[in-house]
Amino acid sequence: MLATKINTLLDLWVSSLYPYGAEPPFWDQRHLHEVIDVMVIEDVKWQSFLVSYTGEIPEVNPPNWMCQMYDVWFRDPCEVVHKILGNLSFVSEMDLCPFAKYSA
Repeated sequence: MLATKINTLLDLWVSSLYPYGAEPPFWDQRHLHEVIDVMVIEDVKWQSFLVSYTGEIPEVNPPNWMCQMYDVWFRDPCEVVHKILGNLSFVSEMDLCPFAKYSA
């Protein structure tokens, strides 16, 4: 996801917390990535796959990106979230109790 889109989502999150006087755990995509980078998740293995464009390619002067292979690297998001939720650094930062919000 592009950094600008991550920042937009985080801005929306901040806006939703404003009425409660709460602060988000991440201020922008850079802060989010810094937190992820310092976490102890070395036992979550890196995985990769190759991807390429599979649509119609113009016969004359096709763009380079249509003819290239791209190497995508990632860690299993479910395992990463599991590690985040199990990280004692976040114990006082998350309220995991369910609640119901009613309007009159």
